[in-house]
Amino acid sequence: MKNVIHALVGALLVLLTLPALAASTTVPARGEGFGNTADLAVGNALVEAVRQAGGVTVALDPNFRREVHEFVMQQKGDAVVWESHSTSVPEPQIPTLGNVKSYKVTSVERQDEKLWRAVVEAEVLVYKSVLGDRTNLPSIAVETFGSTKSHFNLNKDKVVALSVLPQLRAELIDALTQSGRFRVLDRDFNAAIVRENTILQNTLDPVEKAKQARELGADMIVVGLVEDFSVGTGKRAFYGAKFSDFRPRFRVRYRVIETATREVVWSSTFVYEAPEDLLRERYIGIERDYPNEPEQYAYAIYPDIARAISGEIIDTLYPVQIINVESAEAVYVSQGSGRMAAGDTFHVHRRGKTIKDPDTGFDVKLETESLAKLEIVSVAQGYGIAKVIEGEAGALSNGDVLRRAVAVMPEKNLPPRRETPGSSDAPIKW
Repeated sequence: MKNVIHALVGALLVLLTLPALAASTTVPARGEGFGNTADLAVGNALVEAVRQAGGVTVALDPNFRREVHEFVMQQKGDAVVWESHSTSVPEPQIPTLGNVKSYKVTSVERQDEKLWRAVVEAEVLVYKSVLGDRTNLPSIAVETFGSTKSHFNLNKDKVVALSVLPQLRAELIDALTQSGRFRVLDRDFNAAIVRENTILQNTLDPVEKAKQARELGADMIVVGLVEDFSVGTGKRAFYGAKFSDFRPRFRVRYRVIETATREVVWSSTFVYEAPEDLLRERYIGIERDYPNEPEQYAYAIYPDIARAISGEIIDTLYPVQIINVESAEAVYVSQGSGRMAAGDTFHVHRRGKTIKDPDTGFDVKLETESLAKLEIVSVAQGYGIAKVIEGEAGALSNGDVLRRAVAVMPEKNLPPRRETPGSSDAPIKW
C-alpha cells in the first residue's frame, strides 16, 4: 500500500501544471488522513479531500482479499505447542483518487510511535456536463417494442416486424430527448463508448480523466408490445366503386416501469388515429419516391406515434403549460419539438383545488373544463407557439395546462350513395 501511495502522489505532482478545459471545474476540499507513515497519512488525506468532492469510491470486495496468518500457543500436556492458521479477509480496494489539479500539505505530524496525521487542501477537478446540471431530471431508457405478429402488412407487402420496430424506438428516443424532461440513456453504441473510455483511462491528463462520469442506471424503462399494425391494406369497394384504403391500424400496449422497484408508473394502450386525407398525401408521396421500400409506410407515421406516446408519458410528470400569452396568434407553451408538431391541437385547462382521494389518501388535482382550444403553429427546442382557434386569449393565464385534443376523423371521401327503394321519404313504388 505504501508503494501505491508513493506512485499516486508522484503522479499527482507531475500533473499539477496541466491546464483545465471549460468542460471541467475545480472544487476546493480539505482532507485529514492518518497512517503509519507520513506518506500514507498524506495519501489518505488526499483520498478524504476527493471523497468530499464526490469523486472517490471505496468498496469492500469479497474477491479482493488479504492473507492473514495467526499463531496460537496451545498447552498439550507438559508441552507448549505453537500452531499456525492461515485465512483471508476482505480488504478495501485501493480508492480512486479522482483528479486533483493541485494540493497543499498544511500539516504533517506524528500522533504517537505508530501513527501520523496529515492535513491537505486540494483543488479537485470535477467534470461539468456540456448540458449543465440535469441531476434533477429522471433518467429513462427505451427498449425496442415487441410484436404479437412476425410480419406487418404495409401496402399489400409483408415486412418483417423486427426490421421496422427499431425505428419506432428511435423516434420515441428522439421525442423524449427533445422534450428536455428526461435524461434519455443510450444503450445502442456501447462499443464506441467503451473505446472512448479506454482512451480516457490511458491518459495521464487529469482533465481528460475527469470526463469519466459514472454510467447512469435508468430510473424508468419503457417497454411495449405492438398488437396490430397494417397500412394501405388494399382497395375498398362501395356500391361497385373501388378506391385505395389508406387507413392505418396501429395498436400498442406499453408500460413505464420504475427499475428500482419494478412498479408500473404508467400503463396505456395507444391506438393511432389520423385524418385520412393527411395519410393519403403521405402515402402517395411514398408510392412516388419509394416504390420498392414498403417500410417507408411505417416510418411515415412513426413520428406521430412517438410524439403521442411520449406525450402520455411526459404528462404523468410534466404536462404542457402556457408560459406566455402575447395575443390570440402567439401563445407560448412549454416543451416543444418532440412533444408536439405544427397542426397539433390542445384543449386548455386550469388547475383547480386539490382534494384527497378517500381510498388512497393521495392528492387529486382537479382541472376546469376546457377554456380554449389551441393549434400549434411552430415548435422549437423547449417551447412552442400556438394560436387560439376556439375561445378567447384573454381567458388564458400562465400555468394553464394543455391536454391533447382527440383527433377528429373527417368525413370519408366516398362516392355518393345510390338511392334505393325506402332510402327517401317518397312512397315506395312497386
